[in-house]
Amino acid sequence: MESVKSINKSASSSGHTTEQKPVYDFFKRIFDIICSSEQKAEYERNFKLENDPRVTKVGKFMRRTGLDELPQLFNILKGDISIVGLRPVMEVETEIYGNYRDMLLSVKPGLTGFRAANGRSCATYARRRAMEICYIKNRSVCFDLKIILKTITSVFKGEGAV
Repeated sequence: MESVKSINKSASSSGHTTEQKPVYDFFKRIFDIICSSEQKAEYERNFKLENDPRVTKVGKFMRRTGLDELPQLFNILKGDISIVGLRPVMEVETEIYGNYRDMLLSVKPGLTGFRAANGRSCATYARRRAMEICYIKNRSVCFDLKIILKTITSVFKGEGAV
C-alpha cells in the first residue's frame, strides 16, 4: 500500500541541495482519491483499513477464506519467505518496534505466523506488534507446528478474517 520509492532530485544550477521526494504508485493515488480523511487517519494509526473501499466482493471472499495467500506459495518455493514467520512490515512500521527492530528484521517473513493464527485481521496494532515480538522470542519448530494447525483451524472456521 505505502509503496513509496525515493528518488533523488539532483542539485540544480540554482544551488539547491539534493532532497528525497516520495514517488507513489497507482494504488496509493487511488487510495488518496477514494478514502475519506477518517479512513486515511485509520490507516496511519493501524496500517490497515477495516472497511477498505478498494476491496471487491470477490476480494472479500478471497480474504475471508485465505485464498488471497495462495500466490505466496511461489515465494515459499523460491525461498523468499517461509511457511511460518512474521507478516512483512513497511519500513515506517519498523520504528514502532523500538529495541525489537533488529530482531524483527532478522526473521524471514512467512505465509502465516503467530499474529495471523491468533486474530488474523481483527487485532489492534498494539496487539499485533506484541504477538510479533512474542513469536520472535519463542520461535521453535513445535511453536511453528502449533501456529500452522491454528491457522488451518482459523481459516476453516472463518475466524478473524476481514
